[in-house]
Amino acid sequence: MAILSQCPQCKRRNNLKATTCRCGYGIKKASGKIYWIEYYLHGKRKRERIGPSKVAAEQRLREVLKARTEDRYIDKDPAARLTLGELSQWYLKLPEVKAKRSYRRDQELIRHLLRLLGETTKIKDLTPGKVESFQQQRLSEPSPRHLGENIRPATVNKEVTCLKTILTERWTPIWTPTKKRLQKNLRNLLNLLVAGSGFEPETFGL
Repeated sequence: MAILSQCPQCKRRNNLKATTCRCGYGIKKASGKIYWIEYYLHGKRKRERIGPSKVAAEQRLREVLKARTEDRYIDKDPAARLTLGELSQWYLKLPEVKAKRSYRRDQELIRHLLRLLGETTKIKDLTPGKVESFQQQRLSEPSPRHLGENIRPATVNKEVTCLKTILTERWTPIWTPTKKRLQKNLRNLLNLLVAGSGFEPETFGL
């Protein structure tokens, strides 16, 4: 069990004791680091992205250690309880996301995702069919920028890409849902979202 720090430069996760990343970037006193925890459950390695707080990472690691010692269930199956609205708010509060020049654009993309997919929709209930329905609805809406035209495909593609980014940011690299239906739905969803991206579903741990 360990706490890992993610290099702000190359995104590689390093041992907390490391002073320099393999890429050569000095990480000991670097700002903008993201902390992860790593542990083993039933012989399988698990990693959880915690965020910029080392204290929060230490606290979560203690919780996992205590739960494992007491032989309790560690995985929280986040997709079964998280809503799209909650996940979107979490994503928009990430320091590296707020620092993006396209932050306001991301907010606008997410606003349309929440409006049509549903802010209270559980992540486990997102399916390829719902995403395809979202695309068709958006393509049929009038464009506020181009009078007499509908929303352009390029805009809808950006919105779907934003959804993919939110999902993969939360569950990279290891995510093991406990329910077969949930695993199947999300694998199919990621198959749709990563189509043409050069990634395989296994990249996301599904």
